[in-house]
Amino acid sequence: MAQAARTEHPKPQMQRENWQNLNGEWDFAFDFGCSGVERRFYERDRLDRKIQVPFCPESDLSGIGYKDFIPAVWYQKKVELTKEQLEGHVRLHFGAVDYECRLWVNGQEAGTHRGGYVSFSFDITKYAKEGVNTLTLYARDDTRSGRQCKGKQSGLFHSQGCDYTRTTGIWQTVWLEFLPKAYIEKLYYYPNIAESSVTVRAQDRDGNFFEVSGEEMVARCFCHELEHLEGHLFVERTDGQLYTMEELDAMESEQAESRKPRQKRGRRK
Repeated sequence: MAQAARTEHPKPQMQRENWQNLNGEWDFAFDFGCSGVERRFYERDRLDRKIQVPFCPESDLSGIGYKDFIPAVWYQKKVELTKEQLEGHVRLHFGAVDYECRLWVNGQEAGTHRGGYVSFSFDITKYAKEGVNTLTLYARDDTRSGRQCKGKQSGLFHSQGCDYTRTTGIWQTVWLEFLPKAYIEKLYYYPNIAESSVTVRAQDRDGNFFEVSGEEMVARCFCHELEHLEGHLFVERTDGQLYTMEELDAMESEQAESRKPRQKRGRRK
């Protein structure tokens, strides 16, 4: 079995302690007739090929390297989850899947997504169970249909001009995230260059917003997150420790002192 590639967290600004990278070997199947849903591939225990995620089947790095047109593909991965991991929310993330996909968890459809360039995720909490779970993904990608965005993917077998060999199915990192019952889902940053400051607006899973800014932002966010959201909205020092409020106050005092104009010594006559 080849070693999993790209094991780093794809979104370090949102990295939490409890997450699991799913890159590496998955079961795989071509679906040239786009009939896998009718044939209930999502109920199968395994698929007939292996692929190295996150490389697309057209890539040699995937272990397949099929260069011709692929209208649809299937993926399957078995993941073991513990009781502790199921205490909060379980979220399955895809860095990108080209183009239109459907997800089944343990034979139950858990979500759909359309668009091959952006990351997305599904809350699979109610479909997951303690022990072995089966994740099955169907991806359809008909670049010659004219009904979807294809970017610079070639409409001919060979690359031509600035168009290149197509990318079908999963082509970015896949990972699981284990979250508390309340957590931050999105962050928005608003820099103010004139005042050398930044405002952070956070949105929780229920759509509620809270906003923090200024030099006390670090401690305020950290306290709010721990008390209400139990996540990681905070800024880290280079030594990996958190700033305390006392340290922030000391830093502010030092900065204020450094901004004071220095007294000029008069020249001796």
